[in-house]
Amino acid sequence: MDEAARRDRADTLRQAGLRTLTGVISDTGGVLRSKTVPSARIESFARSGMGASLTWPVFCVDNAVAMTPTLGVVGDLRLAVDLDTAVVLPGGFGWAVADVLDQDGDRSPYCWRDVVRRQVTGLAELGIEAMVGHEMEFTLTDTAGHLLGTEHGWTCYGAAPYFQLSRIRSRGLRGAGRCRHPTRTDPQ
Repeated sequence: MDEAARRDRADTLRQAGLRTLTGVISDTGGVLRSKTVPSARIESFARSGMGASLTWPVFCVDNAVAMTPTLGVVGDLRLAVDLDTAVVLPGGFGWAVADVLDQDGDRSPYCWRDVVRRQVTGLAELGIEAMVGHEMEFTLTDTAGHLLGTEHGWTCYGAAPYFQLSRIRSRGLRGAGRCRHPTRTDPQ
């Protein structure tokens, strides 16, 4: 995207009420990680990106860091948002998918989104069409921060926590048999 297109897209987002834009990546462990900028910095976030430590590729799912001889706290990556994926959420918050770049502005080998792109391209060269999605996992807690659905231990991707919430329970029962799981079907 050239500078004029970036500016037009950023202006469109601001006119739609965007006050902050969060660029999101899904790391190796499937954990969503992000950086947020005020709306005045959208163009810069898309062009140059925001700094991210070289520890990002070696964050573990429990947020520990698995240091290696080549990956540690020295060095810098950049998270650059893809403005074509940006959406404005209620309250003026914006959300966009980000790519991981190196200091020269090239895609980093640690860009998980680019790993998917390369695999989809490789499969296409073999005549195979890939349909790719990302499962976004989350945990429900009560207002005090206690996990829901843990009476019998961790639910391991189970639906028990959802059914502790009466509103969700009633919706779930009314919609039984008609539940759809939204999935992106492109490598973006």
